[in-house]
Amino acid sequence: MKNILFVLILLCAKLASAQTASNKVESFAVAGNCGQCKERIEKTTLKVHGVSAATWEEATQVLTVNFDTLITSIDKIELAIAKVGHDTPKYRAQDTKYNTLPTCCLYPREASSTGIQTARFTITGMTCAEGCAKGIEGALYKQKGVKSSEVNFNSQIATVVFDSEKISKADLIRVIESFNPGENGDRHYRAEELK
Repeated sequence: MKNILFVLILLCAKLASAQTASNKVESFAVAGNCGQCKERIEKTTLKVHGVSAATWEEATQVLTVNFDTLITSIDKIELAIAKVGHDTPKYRAQDTKYNTLPTCCLYPREASSTGIQTARFTITGMTCAEGCAKGIEGALYKQKGVKSSEVNFNSQIATVVFDSEKISKADLIRVIESFNPGENGDRHYRAEELK
């Protein structure tokens, strides 16, 4: 009886050791912008079978993930993240999925073959949310090739999704800088692209 008990204890210890050896922690870049991105990236990663922990840092745009290599892989994790709209080193999110993200989540990315891009601009000279920010947002949106625009008065940042085959970043800057709210034509806006 003692021999059977000893063998069972030895077998359990061996199984626990093998399970620990398959756990791995890795970090890789995941494109995003904000708290909503963090929530989406981490939630998606944790849904991948075999992942036990995931933390995405907004400042560095790096995801650290703890996973079981016997169950999943970094490749599967990156693919799951790309499917919800965030680019990873191996996978680019489909433009259609990326373009459905909330405007605050539209991180800058390289142009795809379709020419759809996202650009962010700092704007100086805005004095109000309704006349200035909403007015510039509307002026941008009316331009041919602009898919969406959002101007945040508090952060003084404009985010614009546009077709670079129809309108350029320089054109977008001209639209911002030439915007006239109507009542007070002496306003001067400056726009600079965020890199």
